[in-house]
Amino acid sequence: MSGFNRDFVHDRRCLVRDRGGEIKLRLVLDRFSAEVFVNDGEQALTMTFYTPLTADGISFEAHGNALLDVEKQEIIG
Repeated sequence: MSGFNRDFVHDRRCLVRDRGGEIKLRLVLDRFSAEVFVNDGEQALTMTFYTPLTADGISFEAHGNALLDVEKQEIIG
């Protein structure tokens, strides 16, 4: 979702190598873009979106089981 009053889903897809049903994702987000690295960089996806400056939250959703490790880092600049 992008933070607008009428959010919309961003959909990106790629083929990944079978690893016994597991996929490792690294997601790097900032206010205007997202980069997804699949299985330690075997695949990479990127997208831009326009989030209002008043947006103050983020949510994650998974279909099936997921183990999440979320780390927030401040960018100074």
